[in-house]
Amino acid sequence: MLPLNLSTTLRTTLVLLLLCYGTVIFTVRGVARGARDSSDFATLFSATRAWVHGANPYDHANVIHEWHAAGGDDEAIPNKRATPSVYPPTTFLVLYPWALVSWPHARVIWLVVSAGSIVFTLVSLLYTCSPRLPVARVLGFLGLSLALYPLSSGISKGNPGVLATSLITLSVTLAPIRREFVGGVLLALALAVKPQLAALFFVYHLVERRWCLVATATAIFLAIAIIAIARTERINAAWKTDWLANVHATTEAGGINDITGANPYRFQAINLSVLTQAITGSPPVANALAIALSVLALLALLFLYRVGDRPDRHWLFAGALAVFCLLPVYHRFYDACLLILPLYWSFFHAASPSNSATRISPAVLLILPFVVPGAVLLSNFVDTHRASSSLTAGYWWNAFVMPHQIWALVALYAYLLWRLGHTEGSPL
Repeated sequence: MLPLNLSTTLRTTLVLLLLCYGTVIFTVRGVARGARDSSDFATLFSATRAWVHGANPYDHANVIHEWHAAGGDDEAIPNKRATPSVYPPTTFLVLYPWALVSWPHARVIWLVVSAGSIVFTLVSLLYTCSPRLPVARVLGFLGLSLALYPLSSGISKGNPGVLATSLITLSVTLAPIRREFVGGVLLALALAVKPQLAALFFVYHLVERRWCLVATATAIFLAIAIIAIARTERINAAWKTDWLANVHATTEAGGINDITGANPYRFQAINLSVLTQAITGSPPVANALAIALSVLALLALLFLYRVGDRPDRHWLFAGALAVFCLLPVYHRFYDACLLILPLYWSFFHAASPSNSATRISPAVLLILPFVVPGAVLLSNFVDTHRASSSLTAGYWWNAFVMPHQIWALVALYAYLLWRLGHTEGSPL
């Protein structure tokens, strides 16, 4: 841990300011903007309505039709390039209730559920802590969590990753207190809503030998998948072709998921292949390198978990896995709201309650780049020509400056692995 010698009054003032700042960011940049935007949810909502009404949810014409039928306005119409319909059929089944109301009502309900789930998750995390924890540490954790821009960005866009993060975190929180059935239900819903975030946490509970939780999650998810796929097959037997075509279109040159310079928004993604592409300049090499590094990183995590013997390894393992799952496959900035897990470990398990509240884990410092939308700000800096082309076209700019948040994730993961390999209980 890094010591900060501050007086009690100054420390209290700083954490209160941090809490106020986080609350303002969460409310203004997240909730208030979500009431006007929710563009990610607009496509998902319209595709769900198409699925419910017996139309192919992966046909953009059907998405647009349902958008207008639900009372959506032309200014916020789903954009096929920016927000294509790429979610699996399981998501449509879980979101079925939202398809029964108009867009204005659905957006408000989704916003309340997303924002409310995060608040409930943070409170639940604190509930698992010792009641004797320093108030400054509690307020600091709440303030920094609410200040995370991935969180406010996800809420403003209405992205289901926010709800999935809450469900995943709650399943991790419930497991140690023997609420495995409920935890399994929550994990199954997370898998159905956003599998690329939740899949590795199924492995996490498996490694932790939470057999009841794993069995419950497996049974419920399979039931959801069978029902959802069966209905989609009845709607359109060629749905897989349309779905995969939509997914493939996002990775083509200039697509929203393209990792090359043809996509001006590539640095808003935080997966490892964006970084390896910036370093190597070759997409095939970048993807192969990202896969190889991801496999090695996961094997290292599993090995250190098995040989380590730490009292905090449950939360340390969860925090490290949360960071890892952002790296192997495509994730945009808002999926980094999963950093709540390593942040929680840093504040409440990296040190014992007797340690000074003014000690800050290096993990917290590595999470700080996500308190600001760095890649977006830098992109705007470039687009408005406030930097010379010779600077922004340079190798170091594109390989180190623009993907700085991915570098932070890599460094954070390496640090958490290092801590997992240390059996001593003393904080750094």
